[in-house]
Amino acid sequence: MIFISLSLSGAINIIGKGTDSPTKIVGGMQKGIVVSVHDRECEVLYTASYGGRIRVWDFGNGISAAKPSSIGDDTYTTDITSVTKAPEGFSRSQILFGAFKDKVHFVDVPITDPSSANFTSNQVGAEGAPPSLAAIPGPNTGRAVIISDKGTTVIEQDNVTAIGSTITSSEASPAIIAIGFEDGAVKLYTVYGDGSATPTGISVTPGQRAISALSFTPNREYLAVGDASGKIFLVKTSDGDIVTSHWVFHSARVQSFNWSPDGAHLASSSLDCNIAIRDRQKFGKSIRIRHAHTEGVGYVDFLNENEIISVGQDLGIEAWHVTF
Repeated sequence: MIFISLSLSGAINIIGKGTDSPTKIVGGMQKGIVVSVHDRECEVLYTASYGGRIRVWDFGNGISAAKPSSIGDDTYTTDITSVTKAPEGFSRSQILFGAFKDKVHFVDVPITDPSSANFTSNQVGAEGAPPSLAAIPGPNTGRAVIISDKGTTVIEQDNVTAIGSTITSSEASPAIIAIGFEDGAVKLYTVYGDGSATPTGISVTPGQRAISALSFTPNREYLAVGDASGKIFLVKTSDGDIVTSHWVFHSARVQSFNWSPDGAHLASSSLDCNIAIRDRQKFGKSIRIRHAHTEGVGYVDFLNENEIISVGQDLGIEAWHVTF
């Protein structure tokens, strides 16, 4: 016989008959998950909830065996507004967090002991709370990040370069930055070794609503653009041509999307509680997962070519097997 109890901390305690302590504790999130990012190489998922609680989920032994670990000592109580993983040139386990205290934190997270991470040791001031981050390699330390709030800046230690006006989303790949604006425009910038950024001259306005999500294909040939109305467009990065505007499935804001490792499929999540997976070469073909989470799907990414992971406002983290 076993007993199961739920703690106010969000943990599920499994207690065996005749024992004085739980035989197993399954941890979880107590408040809504605000932002998430998946590190495919390290096989871990980072989540942050209201109140600044940050967790790392290690998928090395499979999804069902993943247990959450705290990053740092859990004393950071300011809401996290954005998160992104480090690009090439960074420490392999470095994660960047944006916070309401107008800071960007560069955190080295030892996967074997996340609680030993120092969340506040390396932080850079920002102009307002950054709702979107996109990391790019720097010339020396590799610590460069795109911050979007009242404007856009490239930060690398003490070197700050202003880019533009109010924006809503950002995505970066080596040497290229895509910036999404409130008026529905998307502009591409080139970042140089000294941290400066200049427009490439490619600008496109595929829709009329604020841009809410951006994602480059692995080879950076294409850019997926999602907006607040739920529409998704595919743009060619070399000339700004809109390859397709027919990826219509979501009925509310696109929250996130990510490409499969081979760049053939795009998984998207939305406030409409649904997930969609589209084929880049067959625009009319898609896989739809309806009602994947209640209260909206905040994040989705590929674990591999045939598995995706999703995170919802219902505090759930789900794994899905897809067959194309």
